[in-house]
Amino acid sequence: MDPASDLFLACTTFDAVQATLNLKFTPHPIPKAAKSMPRPTTSVLLEGNSSTVTKRLFVFTDGSGSAKPYMNRSKVPSNAVIHDLGYPYMKQPENLNASLQELTALYVSEIRRRQPTGPYNFRG
Repeated sequence: MDPASDLFLACTTFDAVQATLNLKFTPHPIPKAAKSMPRPTTSVLLEGNSSTVTKRLFVFTDGSGSAKPYMNRSKVPSNAVIHDLGYPYMKQPENLNASLQELTALYVSEIRRRQPTGPYNFRG
């Protein structure tokens, strides 16, 4: 057998190639990339006055990341505000590195930053 031209015709498995060439291959585990911290979720005040607020409405943006569907829908009472909860991976979805539980915790953290206790009002 001419190893240069017939090796892979005669040896159809990796083990056969190793035996034919008298190789000893010890696989090494591929190190996992360190998981980076998920991006924080932020919110934007869409409507209302934060200095007179007694009621809050938290809205989740649509798939485009736009809060426009929620703006100017109805008159917001003077004691209410609307917060848009931004999706932290909107501009770079390929960088999503958070599980559903981690992503939920990010939203809860931002909601509690704006309003420490419930009841909470959501739309989206």
